[in-house]
Amino acid sequence: RAEVDGRGTSISISRPNSVPKDAGGVTALSIAAASGHRELGIALLDRRANPEATDERGARPLMVAAVATSSTDLLIALLAARADVDAQQEGSGKTALIFAAGAGRAEACRTLLKANAAADLQAETGAAALHAAAANGHREACSALLQANADAKALGPGALPPGPKDRKSVV
Repeated sequence: RAEVDGRGTSISISRPNSVPKDAGGVTALSIAAASGHRELGIALLDRRANPEATDERGARPLMVAAVATSSTDLLIALLAARADVDAQQEGSGKTALIFAAGAGRAEACRTLLKANAAADLQAETGAAALHAAAANGHREACSALLQANADAKALGPGALPPGPKDRKSVV
């Protein structure tokens, strides 16, 4: 913060002594992830950007990157920076895998599953990744999840098993 005295001749600059760990805003890393700028995201991680910082919606950079880009490079970099693969979004309980599956990002699903993402972890609605992929008609994402042994008989939102019974999105 800059302050100028009444005559406009003296400027003093004060900086906060500490920055809150999670101020609830959007970090540069989340913006890079959402914009698909993998090189910038990787550069920010190299400069110790926090891969666990949440934005105002409770989403983490891994969740944003899981749906925002066609490349998995930033996902891999976030995982290497120890982003929690099974972190759940505050308020919804969705994981990066649920977001990726609902968006039909099969390669992102495979990347997250290789990093030991829990295929059957459910959001607060009861939806798991397979429910999200099936409800949105994403066959390749469903296939990736089934190959990783996602529970095809698990009941989800409204106690329905995964499938296109209701074409409304569950994510």
